[in-house]
Amino acid sequence: MAAFDVVALTRDLIGGMELDAFDRDVREKQVAKFESAISQERLAALFTLSKLETLLKMEAVPAVYVDLFDGGNLRRLVDVQSKTGKSNVAVIAENLRRGATLRVRDIDKFDSGLSRLARAIRNQFAAQSQINVYLTPASKAGFAPHFDTTDVFVLQCLGEKEWRIYPNYTNKVELPLMETPWDPDRFRPCGPAQSFTLRPGDVLYVPRGEMHEAFCAERESMHLTISIAPLTFSDLLAKALKAAAESDVRFRRRVPWSVNAENGDAQISAEGTQLALDLARQIDVRPLLSSERDTLQGLVSTELPDSLESAIKSAVER
Repeated sequence: MAAFDVVALTRDLIGGMELDAFDRDVREKQVAKFESAISQERLAALFTLSKLETLLKMEAVPAVYVDLFDGGNLRRLVDVQSKTGKSNVAVIAENLRRGATLRVRDIDKFDSGLSRLARAIRNQFAAQSQINVYLTPASKAGFAPHFDTTDVFVLQCLGEKEWRIYPNYTNKVELPLMETPWDPDRFRPCGPAQSFTLRPGDVLYVPRGEMHEAFCAERESMHLTISIAPLTFSDLLAKALKAAAESDVRFRRRVPWSVNAENGDAQISAEGTQLALDLARQIDVRPLLSSERDTLQGLVSTELPDSLESAIKSAVER
């Protein structure tokens, strides 16, 4: 297999922009397409359809990580396969012929190149990251309009795909939390969509909360969805509150309230305000940031097991 520079590829994801410029002008602010961002040589070295086929045939990817999406229904491969008695690959092939989209979650756990890329992305963007791969048959749609709760880079690997971005939708949520529940009845696109056609090597950056859907062109399409989940101020303050509770018993005491009476609510509100003010006065996020850096650096140093990687490499190079 050809080697590739994951650090250079990570820079390519943002079209060669300086990271400071990307963070200032694009990140969390707007959808951005970076045309021909990844060279065909790097793309071929990174991930191909044949590599995906090899991983699936070797069953290097456990069935619990594989999903099938067809006609508005999302099914786990492990559930489908258990009812047929067929091999994982046979079930996947059968569903692809029927027009289903294949999704492999956390593919970076099972491929060394994608694992190295995910680590480089964590370091570059100071965010948690994982990678999914999607394979859609010709002339089929993917998921219905929806938004993600992480920012994503969409890297087109094979074929073409049209992406529609809906700037407006009902009950729009700007930068939703990871815990924001998806409700198709509450969140519906309204107004015209922006259209982007991705070809191999193109990258589309989509901030969390931007509603989108995708359609495959006249041949099958494969793309990687690279998520980045940044540390938010909400995350940081929650960690600060937890740290304060570990050292100050006042935060650990029960709230002296009653389900059936509101007599003490005013006093509880005053005490809560005072605790918040005390937290604000004593908070120091620097140790928390240092801990977060240690966590990310630990993830960056994680390697794919040698035995699995050597087996995959041997099979691909045959």
